[in-house]
Amino acid sequence: MISQALDLSEAQKTALKAILDKHQPDAKTKGEATRMAHEALDAGMLDTATTVEQVKTLHDKVAQAQFDMLLVHRAVLQEALALLTADQKAKLATLQKELGLGRMRGMVGFEGPGMPPPEKR
Repeated sequence: MISQALDLSEAQKTALKAILDKHQPDAKTKGEATRMAHEALDAGMLDTATTVEQVKTLHDKVAQAQFDMLLVHRAVLQEALALLTADQKAKLATLQKELGLGRMRGMVGFEGPGMPPPEKR
């Protein structure tokens, strides 16, 4: 999606795919850790034996897992920015204002809801 919005050249698309492919294993591992941390928090919330301190610890684990995933997205974004021309960076800045950084990460990110598989990027 981002390649269309920024009118990336074929060389840029290839380089972007290489960046995404390079970070995919880390994103998959950290995404799974985030999912598991959320599941543990959900279970703790439903268990009447879970103390407030235990819920806080579970919540902290979710926050850390989400932050770790955010760092993967940040690395991809920084590497992708190096591929862009000045005009493309200006278009990207406009998109960021319109969509917000969170939705933009989804345009460049990894597999998941709404994301195309690697062969379609």
